[in-house]
Amino acid sequence: MASPKREQASVVAFMFQTLPIADSVDTLDFSLSGSFPGRFHAAYARILGSDDLSVVFTIPTYTSHIFVGLSHEKQADVARILANVEDYERETDAALNPGDVIVLPNATQEASPFAIILLRAASWSDLGKVPDKTMIMDREMRFSLAVPLTRREWEYRSTLGHDALMALFQSEGKQVLFY
Repeated sequence: MASPKREQASVVAFMFQTLPIADSVDTLDFSLSGSFPGRFHAAYARILGSDDLSVVFTIPTYTSHIFVGLSHEKQADVARILANVEDYERETDAALNPGDVIVLPNATQEASPFAIILLRAASWSDLGKVPDKTMIMDREMRFSLAVPLTRREWEYRSTLGHDALMALFQSEGKQVLFY
């Protein structure tokens, strides 16, 4: 069995090779509030050809799922949101899939984002080479793009369903970015 640090390094290397990112990848290591004592890991890098767009992704420790988000700023905040999603998957012991929606901890009417919806990572053009799943260090890893939802969008999906929300995204030109 591979060491956790070696497996994490392999995830970062895979993402570096797969994504159109700049020369450096910054990593984050942090804990979340609550009773779980574990540490979460994430990384972020600037998208090539963009002055300020970054891809942020979890380096899974407790699941086999890499959650990806896009942001112009506040990469550490996005990493914490994605870590909360990994923690939710760890805590519920349920494999999250594209189309699943997770209401974020401490979500309020004014909170932005209120929730996230998971989509296939390849849904966004610059992530087109990210597979739905792949083997990294003899472990199957899954990938999902996390897209922020407002409370209004969450209520819309809750009432009218996933396909209606996707149609709304298209008609309104929904941005998949966190900040």
